[in-house]
Amino acid sequence: MKSDTQSSRKSKTRIRLAARVAFILLWSYLLSIGPFARLNRSGYIPVRAKNVAEVVYAPVLWIADHTALSYPFRWYVDLWLPEDTTKT
Repeated sequence: MKSDTQSSRKSKTRIRLAARVAFILLWSYLLSIGPFARLNRSGYIPVRAKNVAEVVYAPVLWIADHTALSYPFRWYVDLWLPEDTTKT
């Protein structure tokens, strides 16, 4: 009986750990578009990487364009982008 309880606890602990890791990875993916946008605008991203990024970030961009999250998403990305000082 004791081993069943311990096994159940270990299983629940593993599930919780997997859920936490998945949560962290998902948010890291979603939030990484801000730094990527900054590097892209600054010219640090080569063309080949931009092509890959279009595929990698396609789900995020679709969500930003087709859901109510458009404004918060664009606000977040704008936080990462330096102001364009060439405008007069």
